[in-house]
Amino acid sequence: MHELNSWCKLDKNGDIDEIIKIHELEKEGEEYGTVVSIRFSVLAEYCYLTETAVVRLFDVDRIDYANFTRWGSSPEEVVAEQGVFGKRKVISNASYFRGVQAFAPIHEDKEDDTSEEQQYATFIAQDWKNKRVEEISCAPSAIDNYFTDSDKAFELSPAFFNAEVILKYKSDTDKYTLEERSITSRAGWYLKSYDINEAGQIHTYLGDLQKLPYSEQLHWKQYNEKPKAPISERSLETDFKGNWFKVCNPVEDLKRKLDELDSKGTTWWRMKNRVVKQSLHSVYSKSVDEWKEEILRLDQVLVEGLVKKQLKAKAKTLGQNPPDKDRELKLVEWCLLGCGFDAEHARSVLTPWHDAHNLRSVLKGHISGQTAEQIRLDAIKDFGSLRNHFNDLCERCHESLCVIFNALEEHKQDKAGTQNI
Repeated sequence: MHELNSWCKLDKNGDIDEIIKIHELEKEGEEYGTVVSIRFSVLAEYCYLTETAVVRLFDVDRIDYANFTRWGSSPEEVVAEQGVFGKRKVISNASYFRGVQAFAPIHEDKEDDTSEEQQYATFIAQDWKNKRVEEISCAPSAIDNYFTDSDKAFELSPAFFNAEVILKYKSDTDKYTLEERSITSRAGWYLKSYDINEAGQIHTYLGDLQKLPYSEQLHWKQYNEKPKAPISERSLETDFKGNWFKVCNPVEDLKRKLDELDSKGTTWWRMKNRVVKQSLHSVYSKSVDEWKEEILRLDQVLVEGLVKKQLKAKAKTLGQNPPDKDRELKLVEWCLLGCGFDAEHARSVLTPWHDAHNLRSVLKGHISGQTAEQIRLDAIKDFGSLRNHFNDLCERCHESLCVIFNALEEHKQDKAGTQNI
């Protein structure tokens, strides 16, 4: 990893572990050497696997410069013992020792961590098989599948959590991949299914929690709650009835439309950062910071994707003459005017984009103050929650994007048809 100047591995938690590192040495602001360090246990393992030894060179001298004149003609002493080979010389006021040491680092053949006995946490879960809400272990010995006749809870017994359980995975997009209904960690674990119910609780199944590392189970356990509402209708249809279910998810609908624009090679909007688009998700919790972060990502993906040069050129081909000072959103309005929209309609189409951009500016671009707090209070008052407010914003942005895309694409096709005629 060039940014760390290191060769790295992932540890069992999926964190970056620097194994071999290059150190640039500086003295009084100037570089004077380079040291490469390696973790000793890794060096020992390498030598063990390759049946090699380490040879290290040394050159040590000690001199009393106030009284030293010369080394003299006495012979050097040859050293060859206990893996040390070299020559040394000792006089009254100076000495040196130069040579090599060959040795095989002791490799401790530790058992793989995976051989340790797996631990399992307990969760408050809805045991619908036995019609109870109880704290149940997710261990294989504590739950059963449909085909086993026992009084144990089913693997598909749902456990419910405060929505803040998801924030950990949203905040580290390098380490975690958060999909609409699943979570993948670069540490190697995978949560197959989760969803959010009408009460705003995240829910997943004991059988899925069972497959997480114990440390990850403990993370979920601290947010565990009794169910405030049943599982989502989508989970009921897809996981239990085996039916296809189309849920209205404004964020995912918007992301799919942006993928469509990207695949069609649209010039006036470009996917400038796929990582940011991938990390754009619904607002799950009541956290103000989560709401602000998602508005920031929405603006980064949607508004910052507009290409000023291409929009200006398109506006001119549509018979418009926008001023040089006009920026991207205003240039989109000029394009819509060229497509036959009246001025009021063109402005209204861009309103959601302006809303997203202005919210980003107030909430994330400046120090939050009374204005930002009033926006938060109004969002909760008007929509019931920050989640509903953000979903409404994304839905309006999606509708606006469809109108803009259809207008500009239709004009492009009409122009092509005119040229063919």
